[in-house]
Amino acid sequence: MAEHLLKIVDGDPAEVVQRLKEKGARVLHRFGDTLVVEGAPAPEITAEVLRFTRAVAVEPLVEAPAEASDAEVAWLAFRLRQTEHFRRSKMERVTEGEDWGLIFERM
Repeated sequence: MAEHLLKIVDGDPAEVVQRLKEKGARVLHRFGDTLVVEGAPAPEITAEVLRFTRAVAVEPLVEAPAEASDAEVAWLAFRLRQTEHFRRSKMERVTEGEDWGLIFERM
């Protein structure tokens, strides 16, 4: 799953999230005025998205700090998921594609 960041530049964050969802965007996380959105916006909602947000460039995580707040941990997790190592590891895991319920039943 490809994820990208959008920074809200106009409007109340909760209202912007609701508008994006109504237009078919899948908002995975919200960190204040920054949103993690699944995939690239569909062409029919791109104009709507750009009225309220701007794309944010993010460097992949190289090293995690020794201490971090809950919000920082969530941000670091997003950055980690952008690394090639994470994506490759996820695709090669033994349980790839299995139902989570079945995985937990075996534990």
